[in-house]
Amino acid sequence: SDDRHPSGVGHVYAIEASSGAVRWKARIGRGSMTDVVRLDTRLYAVTLDGELVALDLADGKQVWSARGGPPLEGDFLNVAATPAIYSDRIFFAGADGVVRALSTTSGAPVWKSEVGSPVWTALVVLSDALCFGTRDGRLLRLDHGTGKHLVELRLGQVPFGPLVAADDLLFTLAGEQDLRVLNAVQASLGSSRWTRRAERGWSSSGPYLWKG
Repeated sequence: SDDRHPSGVGHVYAIEASSGAVRWKARIGRGSMTDVVRLDTRLYAVTLDGELVALDLADGKQVWSARGGPPLEGDFLNVAATPAIYSDRIFFAGADGVVRALSTTSGAPVWKSEVGSPVWTALVVLSDALCFGTRDGRLLRLDHGTGKHLVELRLGQVPFGPLVAADDLLFTLAGEQDLRVLNAVQASLGSSRWTRRAERGWSSSGPYLWKG
């Protein structure tokens, strides 16, 4: 939850699946609008202020936190900055245009990479690369071991929300004037495979996969 409104609260909740009872709730700054990701006994979320928080799965207590750079715009809300995990590293990014890799155990920095534009999508790990979209209309692949830039593809639209991978394709919604456009691009970012426009745009928060 998040506290953008006067009655809002900023917590991560753990709820019993069988009964709906709240097992615990943990306050994390102004709250979060990203997905919560899990690795073993820890949960990770990015707050509206661009802080990555690690919580203990059993009781919700904060294990560590790491702050990203300040937003370039005062009213920016980090709504799409769901982090990604690979092995013992967690990756997150935000409005300062910097992607960071941290140790999942301690939060210690491993590398950071400047990409020149606010990151506007969730991060996703594909084989040897970390993929995401930026506000200036690019999809990028970075080496997730070093942060080195590998390749980029210019969409001509602004990607946002989650990126969804399937086989050799990567699916993303993007903004084009007042419409949302669904794009399928090669996971290598070599080229765009196809684009689908709806007459009045798509209302889904992201693409979903089902039986091909």
